[in-house]
Amino acid sequence: MLYKTVSSPAFLILISFGVLFGAVSVLDEQLDFLLSNYHMNFMPHEISLENEIVILIATFGVMLEHRYWIIEKIHGSAIPEKERQLDSGIQRDGVALILVAVMLELTASTFSGINFWINDASLLKYVEILVLLIFNAIAVLLIFRFLLRMTGFR
Repeated sequence: MLYKTVSSPAFLILISFGVLFGAVSVLDEQLDFLLSNYHMNFMPHEISLENEIVILIATFGVMLEHRYWIIEKIHGSAIPEKERQLDSGIQRDGVALILVAVMLELTASTFSGINFWINDASLLKYVEILVLLIFNAIAVLLIFRFLLRMTGFR
């Protein structure tokens, strides 16, 4: 019962919307910072939000990447071809989300170290938010593509 629930398209779509909402919220915070705080010299709130969304994106990516094993537990070795094809794309989306989460964390860690050494660089913080925004936009597009795949659009 648990495996069928977790692998069901409705459940995955519901979780996708939750992750998408979180990623878009962080994206909105980053855009707001980039558009209105160019000359301010402070560590913005969205950097702390970034840590939370990275965990969510990575966890969702792992869940998608491991979906095949759940499907295998449900169907055994007789996995329907349609399910196998769908899962192949879902696995790629999951691996891509894991990679984006790693890049988000790597970017945040790198800029955290640089910001520690160069304390008064507002331009550097602006660049950091811009790079994080790009990776978040990629994550949003990947999740949106996954949602399209789950709803039957290719």
